[in-house]
Amino acid sequence: MPKRPPEAEWERRAKVALSEGDGLTALRILETVPFHAAAQPGFPYLYARALAQMGHSRRARAVLTDLLNRGDVTCDTVSLLGRTFKETWLRTGSTDALSAATTAYQKAVELAPDNPFPAINRASLSLLAGDTASAHKLAGGILRLYQGPKKAKENDRWRDATLGEAYLCLGDVDKAREHYANVVLAGLDVRERCSARRHARIILEHAGQDVHGLDDCFAVPVVFVFAGLMLDSPHPPVRERRFPPVLQPAVASEIKRALSLSVAAIGFSSAAAGSDILFLEQMRTLGQAYHILLSGPQPEFKERSVNYAGADWGERFQTALDSAKSVEEASSHHPADNSVAYWYASRLLSCRALLQAQQLNLDLVALAVWNGKPGFGRGGTASFIEFWNRDFHKPLGQTKPKLEIIRVDSLLRDQGPIQEITTEPAIHPDPAAGTDSNVQQDFRAILVGNVVGFENLTEEQLPLFHEYFLGAAARLLNSTRDAPMAVNAWGNGFSIIFEEVDQAGRVALHLRESLEAPPGGAAEWLQYGLPADLGISITLHAGPVFSMFNPLIRQIAFIGRNVDLAGWLQSVTQKGEILTTEAFAVLGTTGAPTDFFCEYIGSRSLPRVPAGVKLYRLIKAE
Repeated sequence: MPKRPPEAEWERRAKVALSEGDGLTALRILETVPFHAAAQPGFPYLYARALAQMGHSRRARAVLTDLLNRGDVTCDTVSLLGRTFKETWLRTGSTDALSAATTAYQKAVELAPDNPFPAINRASLSLLAGDTASAHKLAGGILRLYQGPKKAKENDRWRDATLGEAYLCLGDVDKAREHYANVVLAGLDVRERCSARRHARIILEHAGQDVHGLDDCFAVPVVFVFAGLMLDSPHPPVRERRFPPVLQPAVASEIKRALSLSVAAIGFSSAAAGSDILFLEQMRTLGQAYHILLSGPQPEFKERSVNYAGADWGERFQTALDSAKSVEEASSHHPADNSVAYWYASRLLSCRALLQAQQLNLDLVALAVWNGKPGFGRGGTASFIEFWNRDFHKPLGQTKPKLEIIRVDSLLRDQGPIQEITTEPAIHPDPAAGTDSNVQQDFRAILVGNVVGFENLTEEQLPLFHEYFLGAAARLLNSTRDAPMAVNAWGNGFSIIFEEVDQAGRVALHLRESLEAPPGGAAEWLQYGLPADLGISITLHAGPVFSMFNPLIRQIAFIGRNVDLAGWLQSVTQKGEILTTEAFAVLGTTGAPTDFFCEYIGSRSLPRVPAGVKLYRLIKAE
């Protein structure tokens, strides 16, 4: 057997990212390695692990199936295949996926009968599928396997977690709790403890038992997503006092107290002067990672949301950014005093945090600093609280997000009379104030379709194209429950505006089915005198757009950079593909299960966006 080459830097970095539960970073590392590195034997398995961790089960299975077909039939490969089917079952409830997962883990057990990992997965899945006898037999075998003395820690980190799950399969919750109490001492990292806890919760939920009794055993941290009031401005115009500078120590203390009630693992926040930066400073003091999402380009954001406060807020802002795990901007263009842009950024931040919590099997706490009153426009703390008061879907084995509010009005009362004159920064004015009443801006989902093969149509085929191809699209839009807000069409394409991303995603799938020839769709264009390979490419994006009356076409039109970006994506989209931006993917894959799934495919440079755009492929849910 040839000696394995030394571990490359890209391989080490990818493994570190996977161990931290950061599948997206691992994918980005693996998809940028040189061709010769990707040809190394260990690359496909590592790539499949990253795909599986991101929830891209279908793509991971394709990589693993290729490995198996090439003779790499190992316990690890078959177990990972089983994991992809298990994740599909957890996400969709598909009994076929549960059966396929059970079969894969059984094969892994046969390949490595002394390996408890596939055995415990096979046991728990058998229990959940109603095969109690098989579950008990496998769980008993695991107990016998561990009857000998403990192995060295570094070789047996999963021992107590596996034994805990085995006892749960046997119905002995007290014995399970004894072993789960040792999982932290056993050296399981956060990601592994989260996985073990989720498995335990699923089994207990299946048995109709209380799941909370085991949670303390795992010492699992939580994801915090934060929003709070900005510091009152020292400059005119004078507004209602909400967060005077004198309250900084009290607010910081309350944030510290809230964080201390749980183990903070990851934080998500903006970085405005006031509550945001106080939260980030507390996270940094705790030595915890955090991600920052700014509502617009950094220079504009700093000028509008930080510098107004004076003092040392500019330096504190920069320190917070320098210590962040990532700093991103919700939009490349952000006009001043725009409440819709703030609302969009707040929603995007919230959905990113929720998606991260779901991917890592972590609990989520939405923490807010608020005075109990509506803000001066959309996108403020009140909107954040309204979002987290929704009845979120609870994935199997996980808990619903928890909302915690630090009330600044109570802190103000505790302070007693304050002599200084404070004001409120005017960053959220009425969006209609001082503007044409016909011009409005709001969050919308944008679908752009490009007809592939249109340029090859003959003059005589153009009327047929309008009657049958565009007619099929029109009939679909007229019959769908996801009615669009507006449609615009030109020679070889069209754009459709929707109120929400889930509507746009479902219609995109239906359009491809109706307008694409087999095997991607069901259209038979030859019978209508059109080219058989006539088809469509579709791109999706979501963000703030303007709506206004267009005097030339005498109807309401939707315009803006976000509409443009959806069209620019067409330059890298192939026939039959549905590509989305990261914003669409994040906003469309949180909450309750949907009819579609977005999988990351990498970053692409566009003619108008040379820095590149992170792209996802939208596929039908499994």
